[in-house]
Amino acid sequence: MAAVALAAGCGKKVPDPARTENAGAAATPAAAGTPAPAGTPAPAEPSAALYGPELGEAFLPADTSAAPLRPRKTDTVYKLSNPRIGTPKPTRFGPRPGSGQALMLDWEKVADGPNGGMTVVIRLANGKDMRVPIQSPGGDRAGTIEMEVAYRGPWTGELPKDAELYVIREEHGYGVAFRKTFKVSNSVVLGTTRFPITAARAWTAEETAKLRTPPPAPPKELWASPGTGEETEMAGIPEPHKFKRWTVEGGKPVVGFDYSVGGWDGESCLGGLWPLFDRDWPDHGQQRVMARPGYAVGGLTVKSNKFVDGIRVTFMRVRPDGRLDPADKYESPWCGPHGSGKKETKLGGDGRAVIGLTTDKAAVLHAVGLVVQ
Repeated sequence: MAAVALAAGCGKKVPDPARTENAGAAATPAAAGTPAPAGTPAPAEPSAALYGPELGEAFLPADTSAAPLRPRKTDTVYKLSNPRIGTPKPTRFGPRPGSGQALMLDWEKVADGPNGGMTVVIRLANGKDMRVPIQSPGGDRAGTIEMEVAYRGPWTGELPKDAELYVIREEHGYGVAFRKTFKVSNSVVLGTTRFPITAARAWTAEETAKLRTPPPAPPKELWASPGTGEETEMAGIPEPHKFKRWTVEGGKPVVGFDYSVGGWDGESCLGGLWPLFDRDWPDHGQQRVMARPGYAVGGLTVKSNKFVDGIRVTFMRVRPDGRLDPADKYESPWCGPHGSGKKETKLGGDGRAVIGLTTDKAAVLHAVGLVVQ
């Protein structure tokens, strides 16, 4: 697996029950499902069938809210071993830049589920935690993670000599209101640690109810036209179409947009724009403009300069036959930093249903168009 730059001293805190203030609870974790006294039937834990494999570590009860969760049955779960400081293998271009030493960690898959996110948590001797995102191992069954001190930028430091290491997966698919962290490996210790080993916890009843159902799948961005509907012109300056992609959802009408704001080359603009086909689509922390009930997107007014700076959405009432009524419409406020946009372009607006979006996007949004019926 490719080496990962480790920026010493720039770690992100990981919520943890095994801190000094919670050491009592973490030092003697109560395992859910502990056998009941003789003659007393043990109640079945509702989430037991949804858990991934155990790796020989005790876990905490569900009410320990700060702890990472036990893995899902659909998670890829790893067994870690042999943490060490060593010399990474050279690349095909020669030795790696940097100190020449790496924090190395062997892994093998215990379960190969569709949820394959992999982030290494490193708990340092001073109690600070660092998160290091790792490239997905793909189809590999085992390998070695190599983490180096970053050799570019403002960071300085050295590799830790004492640390606890484990792997987590972060679940964002349900939206900002339900973001969870799962511990998907055992813990291993480099040198020594004065902290209790981080224990995962059981799920609460509310979490179990939510996790019984997979998160909704986002609309797929396609790099080739799906051949559905008709494309309008693109507002903005395509690049030229080398970043173009299409987002449609089986002919479903677009009912709104999520968007982000960014900037490039001194211009404030939209960072991204994503069509919404479902009013109940989870809030993922972007800004949102949504049609009123009974309405759908009928057109866009776009302001652009070098990039797409802002949009104003035209919503039209949906007739009983599914068509839009151009006589019954309203416009949203401007979305994004539209003030710098010198050119105004209108897309759609003729009553045909908008069923998708075309975008030309790199670091920011270069151009946007509609897919109409």
